[in-house]
Amino acid sequence: LLADEANNLYFLGLHTTGRFASLGLGKDWADLYQISLQGSEQNMLKKIAKFHAICHAGPSFRWGGSARVTSDSTISIFVCERNVQKNGSEIRLNVFRSDNDPEFGGLT
Repeated sequence: LLADEANNLYFLGLHTTGRFASLGLGKDWADLYQISLQGSEQNMLKKIAKFHAICHAGPSFRWGGSARVTSDSTISIFVCERNVQKNGSEIRLNVFRSDNDPEFGGLT
């Protein structure tokens, strides 16, 4: 769940599709829904965006993720890998953000 500066609520769904999704293979997708607590249950979620992510080097939407609202028009999505490194102190991430993201736009 996410909230913007105007206290609007959002639900971010991360999922992997495809024949081998159970193995962590397939296409990674993020769906963003706006949550309305005013209407009926059937109209509570309104899909407002869909994003296809290409994950690299182990991290996948299948293993876990999170997001952060970084401005009134941007969010950054973070996904992790299944297993941490051998020393247990590091984990690889993929970060998906727009170039104009004020917090993470400069990442390489």
